[in-house]
Amino acid sequence: MLLSSQSGTTMDQVLDKNQEKTVKSFYILRQYSKTLSVVVTTSW
Repeated sequence: MLLSSQSGTTMDQVLDKNQEKTVKSFYILRQYSKTLSVVVTTSW
């Protein structure tokens, strides 16, 4: 692990970026499932 040799702030930044990615993908997933349920409901 290269990160362990670097400062803690770098690790924090990486964690923040990962969290941002997770939040974004979660939001996209939620929007996608909403759209999907609407499509399924209207197609029935």
